[in-house]
Amino acid sequence: MTTTPLTTAASGPPASPYVTGLFAPVLDEVDAEDLVIHGELPEAIRGSYYRNGANTPYTPPTPWTYPIDGDGMVHEMAISEGRAHYRNRFVRTPMIEAELAAKKALWATMMGGAMPLGEVPEELKFTPKDLPDVNIVRHDGRLLALAETTRSYCLDPTTLATLGPETWDGAYPMGHTAHPKIDPVTGEMILFAYTFAEPYLTWAVIGADGSVVQPPTGVAGFDATYMIHDCAITERYLLLLVNPAVFTLDEMMKGGSPLQWQPERGSRTVLVPRDGSAPIWLDADRVSWCWHIANAYDSADEVVVDWVRWDHLQVVDQVAENLGALVRTTLRPSAGTTSTEVLHEGLMEFPRIDDRRIGQHHSRIAMGAKSGRPGLIPGEFDSVLTIRPDTGEAAVFDGGDLVVGEPCFVPDPAAEGWFVTFGTDRTTLRSSFIVLSAEDVSAGPIARVDLPVRVPNGLHGAWAPTAG
Repeated sequence: MTTTPLTTAASGPPASPYVTGLFAPVLDEVDAEDLVIHGELPEAIRGSYYRNGANTPYTPPTPWTYPIDGDGMVHEMAISEGRAHYRNRFVRTPMIEAELAAKKALWATMMGGAMPLGEVPEELKFTPKDLPDVNIVRHDGRLLALAETTRSYCLDPTTLATLGPETWDGAYPMGHTAHPKIDPVTGEMILFAYTFAEPYLTWAVIGADGSVVQPPTGVAGFDATYMIHDCAITERYLLLLVNPAVFTLDEMMKGGSPLQWQPERGSRTVLVPRDGSAPIWLDADRVSWCWHIANAYDSADEVVVDWVRWDHLQVVDQVAENLGALVRTTLRPSAGTTSTEVLHEGLMEFPRIDDRRIGQHHSRIAMGAKSGRPGLIPGEFDSVLTIRPDTGEAAVFDGGDLVVGEPCFVPDPAAEGWFVTFGTDRTTLRSSFIVLSAEDVSAGPIARVDLPVRVPNGLHGAWAPTAG
């Protein structure tokens, strides 16, 4: 194992439980080969699991807001011939490079304005901090570290070295959604970004070869800047759930939060035809919030979307979690109607499917979930839950003291496949890589790999199979 030390301690007082405990940053960049494996890694698993997440070595003195704040760190688990190798690297934006050199926080958090706190390098004065810490996506050979309202960064998929900002030939110089969707049929990647002036939201299409097929195009019908974290695609549409979390710069100028929950605006869905025709707006049957969508697909003249519904937006620390639910909404564009059924109730998030089924009918959804045992804070899950949405059949892997992350699907050419994730034991703070059979996660891990360092609780990951 090789380690590149960076620093020895985070500076400043802990601003939040999300910079301590299971969320505390790791301060070294590590390469480790031939890790200890409990059980057996299937020979058919060949590729890399990448996962991004907040990892801020110096805690700013301004308020910390989970899951918005944090410098990015990407963790890779590379698997080949039943062997496992691990590495991690900071997403080296100019801002974190400056902070590592100064050995202190130089920028405020997002809700603190994300601007320099004092003296920074001349070329970075008056420059907001890039925070590409939410998601990691592989497309056209590019490995992309993403977060909304911040620049995207391209990494070397072999070494995780930061190559620089990715703007798509200037189409999105300030970044876009952390959750683009890649159409497995066409290879196209669909992007969107909300903006602080009309038309308030644009969408674009990146071709399978990385070229800009459709430049940013406004979506008619928006009356304000809504925070929209995720999207879905079908063969015909880009689908956006528009819920009443609105950016109000006036409030920020008064010292308040720039993001306000305004339920009087209601909740709506907009279907943006991928052929360029006029968008279709539909009123939702209740006011709610959505962080993440599992998937959507066309069904005759209807559109079906499975997503995790919350009663309201939660982005601040230590707020009691409201009861969530995995729901299925059926949209009828020709009739202008919407209906929703609950598939499963409980505290859950990070729904994932087999990415080869994005935009098509899917048979299984996996999520991080909570068993109900005490001690977990919002953003921590101790179970992996799978649901067959067409039948309601559920299976649960209860991790006990293990806090697990988002499950990511790995296909098996001979069977259904596996779900993989990182997990950390709450009692020992030791992390491992977990492999669960997608057929029945309740059977527990078929393989568990001991990791050389703790992997902080993070957000989203991606599986990239080995070419050939």
